[in-house]
Amino acid sequence: MTLSTSTPNPIAFIIGSGPRIGRSVAKKLTSEGYMVALGSRNPDTAQSDFVPISVDFRLCAREAPGVVVYNAAALSFPSDPSDPVGSIAPEDLERDFSVNALGAYATLRESVEGFRALKRDGVDAGVFVATGNVTPFQPLPMAFTLGTGKAALVHMIQIAFQAHKDHGFR
Repeated sequence: MTLSTSTPNPIAFIIGSGPRIGRSVAKKLTSEGYMVALGSRNPDTAQSDFVPISVDFRLCAREAPGVVVYNAAALSFPSDPSDPVGSIAPEDLERDFSVNALGAYATLRESVEGFRALKRDGVDAGVFVATGNVTPFQPLPMAFTLGTGKAALVHMIQIAFQAHKDHGFR
């Protein structure tokens, strides 16, 4: 992954920066010169290479991030895999959908506003990465709540790409 930027210390923001994907992406971006801010349910304050912040999407930095990675996910397993619709409580679906789709939407919306501000300042930036999985394309009963949110996320990303590709946002 090589991301171009015209600012000396570009900022990347990773939401859902767990010990695997989030941490690996943070290390890669840091190696490419990015200042990395991490948003996590359980921030690791012992990591001095990165800036842990709360996931309320307030980022205290000198400018908007030019790269945003949405890696947050939530999953509630159905008590009966043969009937996921009937065995997942509506409040569990709502909670997981809030993370998997609504959180992604809020992040995407704020990211586009930040990308516009960077563009006005002459910075060539604007990359939004959403991590996913096979569930939107190959439904898995055990991942009913996750797949529902990830399918919505795929839809949002495709629409956002079409709307903003002419501005150089990816």
